[in-house]
Amino acid sequence: MPCMETHQKSITIPIMGFNGSGGLRVLSQIANHLVEHGWQVIFLTPNTEATPYFPLDDRILIKTYAGQGGMSNKLWHLVRYSYPSTGITLANYFATAYPVWMAWLLQGRQSTIVYLLQHDERLSQAWLSANRSTFIQFIKAGFIHSTYWLPFERLAVSSWIQERIQRPVQVIPNSIDQKVFYPLNIPKPKTSFTIGAIGRLQHNKGFHLFLEAIDSLIEDERFDCIVASDKPIDLPDGIKHHNIQSDDDMRAFYQTCDVFIFPSYWEGFGLPPLEAMACGTPVILTDSGGVREYATPSNSLLITNHDPKLIYDAIMKLYAHETHRIDLIEQGLKTAKAYSIQIMLDRYLNYFEQLRLK
Repeated sequence: MPCMETHQKSITIPIMGFNGSGGLRVLSQIANHLVEHGWQVIFLTPNTEATPYFPLDDRILIKTYAGQGGMSNKLWHLVRYSYPSTGITLANYFATAYPVWMAWLLQGRQSTIVYLLQHDERLSQAWLSANRSTFIQFIKAGFIHSTYWLPFERLAVSSWIQERIQRPVQVIPNSIDQKVFYPLNIPKPKTSFTIGAIGRLQHNKGFHLFLEAIDSLIEDERFDCIVASDKPIDLPDGIKHHNIQSDDDMRAFYQTCDVFIFPSYWEGFGLPPLEAMACGTPVILTDSGGVREYATPSNSLLITNHDPKLIYDAIMKLYAHETHRIDLIEQGLKTAKAYSIQIMLDRYLNYFEQLRLK
């Protein structure tokens, strides 16, 4: 079996499938950057979800495992195929952490295993949903918590995650590509005030809070209410849907908004508000944890309670005070520039280069 000395500049990234999430965006960006600097990169993914959502360099290898048969079958195949034939294996989700660790044990601990923490997944509503019993929630949370104690090298995308898990972690904050997200160079032609949000229906994303906050504004001719999503979504009459199939679509959506609402309960980092800032759009967001990495009173309206009335009040405040909106735009642009994707990618490259030399 090949060991670390055989492919010293190689990394395997096991995932539960390609999708359009912010986490997969970051992994794709890291993979592209490593390949550009002479690394061999392999994505290990179910054959049912093997089409990349974000652009990947042609030199990146995509290996598949059987994706049918439910979660237990996926995890078993991950154990089988996560035997690292490369120098580093990068777990990036609790469901990939255990298979990577088990494969590492079985193959003699000859590789280096790293856990990129993109969230405190104990908070995930995908597992701790309201329709499960308290006992099952407790067991699930304990299972996830135990992954934080496995013998990985650890990275995290925000200081909030580091504080939550209380384990040694190196923090590399997420960033954005300002060649993709940037403001319009011409004034927006406006006949109304446009309020936008992303239509994600998972409970933790807080989309229901947005709908409650704008309920009285939908029929108000002073306002346009718009929602972005990459899939069809049922919306109340009067809310416009923006179909998002590319980063260009997402940028155009942000640029259309006079204010962007991000009402999430929990985020490991929360890229959309930073993307909106880079597009010159003021942001109203709830305190979802990871957003503290960049959100301040000077660059956004940060709401500490998940109360639709407070979101409504913040919207009306920005509608009534153009000067405040301009201040948030200027400070948001400054903040976005501080989170350069090149800085983030170079930090990952340096981290992995140092790690393989240990």
